[in-house]
Amino acid sequence: MTRKVSWLIESLHVDDEGIAHDRADLPIELYDKSIGYGWVHVDGTSPEAKSWLRKDSGIDEIWVDALLATETRPRLVKIDNETIFINLRGINSFNKEEPEDMISIRLYVTKHQIISVKLRNLRAVAKLRMDFDSERVPASTFEFLLTLIEHINEEIESTIADIYEAIDDLEEMVLVEHDKDFRQNVIDVRRQVIIFRRYFSPNLDTMQQLASMESFLG
Repeated sequence: MTRKVSWLIESLHVDDEGIAHDRADLPIELYDKSIGYGWVHVDGTSPEAKSWLRKDSGIDEIWVDALLATETRPRLVKIDNETIFINLRGINSFNKEEPEDMISIRLYVTKHQIISVKLRNLRAVAKLRMDFDSERVPASTFEFLLTLIEHINEEIESTIADIYEAIDDLEEMVLVEHDKDFRQNVIDVRRQVIIFRRYFSPNLDTMQQLASMESFLG
């Protein structure tokens, strides 16, 4: 099963010298998982990807179900002494989506392998791929996760700044006059704040758990 299929978005191997190799011509099952680490990123909406995850990835069924679940909350689970499952939510700005329409990425991680699943595009993952292209390659799976989280946080911080700017505008409107769209604007900002609070707290808990696992994955 080679990378020349639409559902296999990324298939990279980082060697023990920190150099990333795009394994476009090598079957996933033949990666040497004892040297460096590999990153396989798949489209979870694809029947072929689901089939590969269930039949060929080597992941237990319960964790395949977690990778493919349509509704998820941020969490980190230590599966055994060598493996974790992690789900994070980030803000997406592709296709002019609403910023509060948060998008998850799910990852099955060992010291030598990362298998990640997306149901929709997340800009943080695109930024991570750009890091690889620019030879800013995470040296370990732990550093990979930290870099991904950093990119997720960049998007979050940018959106929060926009929300504060919107709040400032609303306060200014209160001082001047009630614009006809004032009430709707207030409702929109309140809705964004509520949704961010709902997901940011679990996101933060997951990040704090990960911070204690450097010796486990580093």
